[in-house]
Amino acid sequence: MGHLSDVVKKGYEAANRGDLDALMDMLTADIELWDVGQPPVHGKAEVRAALNRILVAFPDLKITIRNLIESGDSVVAEYTFSGTNLGPVHDPAGNEIPATGKRVTAENCSVTRLRDGKLASYRAYGDMLAFLMQLGLIPAGAPAA
Repeated sequence: MGHLSDVVKKGYEAANRGDLDALMDMLTADIELWDVGQPPVHGKAEVRAALNRILVAFPDLKITIRNLIESGDSVVAEYTFSGTNLGPVHDPAGNEIPATGKRVTAENCSVTRLRDGKLASYRAYGDMLAFLMQLGLIPAGAPAA
């Protein structure tokens, strides 16, 4: 694992601890965060607010890294996100959806770009359909006939 991968790993470890102060220290001032199903956010204050919403929605959040791939100034991470939905979640329009109390596990991939040893851009991709079905917010599909 290279130096950039170590930085990304430390960022996930801070998220697992719920340590937003440590995570903010790892970000550039102009950080951009984009997560599938959500509008992009820019700057440390907006990123902190977005991450805080996730930690409120899933206070037992656990991110388990399966693979890190470093290339140039970027790190790709394959990871499993798991947690229990004990707080409200927000849809892309910002509407609050009450907690479901359901446990979710989602396979995700992210691309993090670093600049001067700090996280400058984070783009996460995951299966939102499976995530929403696990929360019970949309019905599970019927098996094929």
